[in-house]
Amino acid sequence: MDVIGTPGGAQDEFGRAWHAERIRLVGLANRIVGDRHIAEDAVQEAFARFAAAREVAAPAAWLSAVTARICLDHLKAAATRREHPADSPTVERGLHTAADPADRITLDDSVRAALYVVLDRLTPEERVAFVLHDAFALTFAEIAEITGRSAAATRQQASRARRRLASEPPLRTTDPGRPGDAAVTAFLSACATGDVASLVATLHADAWGRADFTTGAPPIVNRGAVAVATNLRGFLHGAALTAAGHTVYAFDGVRWFATLVLHTRDGLVESIAATVDPTVLGSDRE
Repeated sequence: MDVIGTPGGAQDEFGRAWHAERIRLVGLANRIVGDRHIAEDAVQEAFARFAAAREVAAPAAWLSAVTARICLDHLKAAATRREHPADSPTVERGLHTAADPADRITLDDSVRAALYVVLDRLTPEERVAFVLHDAFALTFAEIAEITGRSAAATRQQASRARRRLASEPPLRTTDPGRPGDAAVTAFLSACATGDVASLVATLHADAWGRADFTTGAPPIVNRGAVAVATNLRGFLHGAALTAAGHTVYAFDGVRWFATLVLHTRDGLVESIAATVDPTVLGSDRE
């Protein structure tokens, strides 16, 4: 962005803010709208308003608020037009080109794409409140100034978003060139119920599961449908799940905490190889 016409002191302030905050703001906007190009445009617009502003006491906070407000306006407009960020070619491409994630331990682009399938179930206000609070640690009072709602209302929106993400995981498989595996869909449905018996019904009697941990802790291995289902119920209950082919991603809020690779046979899950970040587990989802 050209700032040549900006007065000297303001130009210096603009340049400092641009170099210090731009990458963070694009990340914030991208989390909200789920589209990198739209996020870049939102940040450009926020800096244009910043350049035109006379006095800004706290540039970082001001830019965050303006960027989030621009993103909220975009989501509202998209909802009015019945457009969904998760249906954009960028997100679909990320889902369809996911590599084998058996050893994936970071929230890479493919996992982010899967997450936006989940976030697209929320209203614009829920989505903004949820992302700003859970991912960027803004207070509900700060979010209220952005959304024009009360702090109590934004707290309710964030809590409602968590409940919806936990209770309505998207039952979606996206292996190119082949139909979705019914065993995976049944597995996701059973996980959503939180019922051990329902999970057992999706597993082979001699199923096994292995969990490897990003912290280097010893792996956990379970054998037999009941043991595997009981362990899964312990760490997947309340999580938001989405699937790409035979790979299931688990999120606590907007934070990835597990990738599960399922092997199926005769319509049932035969084995589960999981990579888990235990530092996220046990956090307060409400």
